[in-house]
Amino acid sequence: MLDGRGGADPSLSAEGRDQARRVAGALDGLVGDSDVHVVTSSLARGVETGTLIAERLGVTPRVEADWDEQAFGEWDGLSFKEIRAKDAAGLSKLRHEPTHRAPGGETRDELDERVAAALGRAVERGGVVIIVTHRIVIMSVLAKVLDLSMDGAWRVAAAPASLTGIEVWRDGNAQVAFTNDTHHLRG
Repeated sequence: MLDGRGGADPSLSAEGRDQARRVAGALDGLVGDSDVHVVTSSLARGVETGTLIAERLGVTPRVEADWDEQAFGEWDGLSFKEIRAKDAAGLSKLRHEPTHRAPGGETRDELDERVAAALGRAVERGGVVIIVTHRIVIMSVLAKVLDLSMDGAWRVAAAPASLTGIEVWRDGNAQVAFTNDTHHLRG
């Protein structure tokens, strides 16, 4: 189901809150005594997750809408099966063409532009910046850091409540330490 910027904006389920607490514990173990910042998307599930993480780390979360999921317009709330039945060609274009937009939605190019600006602000902040965001946004960041095409970015998994670690320096150099880490969700 697509649930992007401008959609229903659901809160976390009980399972989602449990996963968020597990993420917070995993991050607490990773960051130690680092200078840490928590930035979340403005979507309810992002804010809830970011708040739990920030509380665990003893910091105040910052909400930045530029980290929101892509806007899917009229397709928000629909399953891929429902969208495919209505507009299979449009769904394919959304995945492969950076200038295509779902009716009333946003293009991948537009998302990439706002996410790049948000990433720049995060790097300028310095220290360890924990970003609580969404799948296509993660794909956008990884595409930028790894110089992946849009199609290539779709090949990177980003499970709910997973961790992706990227080291970025102010000079623009970066390396991906890990992606789609879900070890904290086991057991």
